Amino acid sequence: MMTSNTRLIIGLTLLLTGVTGLLAIRSNPMPAGGMGMMGQGNMKEMMKRMMGDQLPPGIDAADLPDPQSQGALLLTRYCTQCHDLPPPALHTSDEWPKVFARMDRRMTMMSRMGSILSPTDQDRLIILSYLLRHAADASE
Repeated sequence: MMTSNTRLIIGLTLLLTGVTGLLAIRSNPMPAGGMGMMGQGNMKEMMKRMMGDQLPPGIDAADLPDPQSQGALLLTRYCTQCHDLPPPALHTSDEWPKVFARMDRRMTMMSRMGSILSPTDQDRLIILSYLLRHAADASE
């Protein structure tokens, strides 16, 4: 049987633990959008540190084929969250579906953790169509 002093001590301990947690959160708040330390800006830097020179060099959005098209804009929005902007000619039309599926699985997983944004089904179709339309020629 618990004495009233024991219950008081447990209650005060729980209260102090909660207050300490709230103070910690207030002194180190999450950025808008709840992205935490793995937010969009930090994800790209972390990937560069982890992957080093394994990531292909990126291009400027203005250098994309048809840079104002919806496909180019969506490619820029989603793909640059973790790495530099890939040129569509980086892969052939046979390679892009596999590469895009792999990247999409990663985006979906990371979006569940609140780290990055994941494209909608419609956005996925537009991005993949754009990549296929501007892919490298397999005979090159």
